Amino acid sequence: GGAMVSEKHCNFLINTGDATAADIEALGEEVRRRVRDRSGVELSWEIKRIGRPAARMRVKNGDHA
Repeated sequence: GGAMVSEKHCNFLINTGDATAADIEALGEEVRRRVRDRSGVELSWEIKRIGRPAARMRVKNGDHA
C-alpha cells in the first residue's frame, strides 16, 4: 500500500505518502514478475540496498518475494 509505478517513467517507483521500504520492494518484485511472465525478460534491480532486509514479504499473488 502507498506505492505506485510512475506514470511518466515506468522505471520509477513512487511512495505516495505512507509506503514502507518493504512496500516499494514488493511492488518492484511484482513488476519484475509480470514482465518476466509476459515477455520472458528478467529485469534486474538498479539500486543498492542499505540496511538489513525485512522479513520475507508476501506479494499480491501469495508468492514470496
